[in-house]
Amino acid sequence: HGIIYTYRVDFIEGHAAMIESQNTPGVAGNLSDDQASNVSRGSLGSLETFQKYKIINAHTQQLKGIFYQFVFVGSNLYSTIKLEQRITLETACPFYGRYYTIVIEKCSAFLLDDLNNSKMEDHPVALSFINSIIKNSLRNSALRQIGRNPRFFMPAQAKTFQGQVATWPGFFTSSWIF
Repeated sequence: HGIIYTYRVDFIEGHAAMIESQNTPGVAGNLSDDQASNVSRGSLGSLETFQKYKIINAHTQQLKGIFYQFVFVGSNLYSTIKLEQRITLETACPFYGRYYTIVIEKCSAFLLDDLNNSKMEDHPVALSFINSIIKNSLRNSALRQIGRNPRFFMPAQAKTFQGQVATWPGFFTSSWIF
């Protein structure tokens, strides 16, 4: 117990979405805004992090059935469940004008107890995992994240000066063991 398994998550671009009536490749038909946005970019090559999250979120129930609980960060999925076999999921509907195959493979593991006796720079995967848990917890609170960095602010405690400038108290967070 206390083992966190790291899985690499790859998004393999499949065929383009097609309008049923016209069969025109690369053009979105009756797609949601999330699925159809950026269709004009054609072949995406590599996905942005927010795009990966949208695709993974569409498969949350399937992934919970496999991993029970998991944390997804960029191109990694963390879980306490150990799976040796490769997992392949197909998107049922197009995202960003294309269908994707999601491939998940175990790549490493770390013991949470080992983190107490070592420096965090010796465990960059563990650092990413812990920071993700902190950020997800704060995102689910009354705090508001601004930007990509873990900077969280308290809009309920904002102060306005001369009716023009508002300041929001907040903080930056990161885990690091020295």
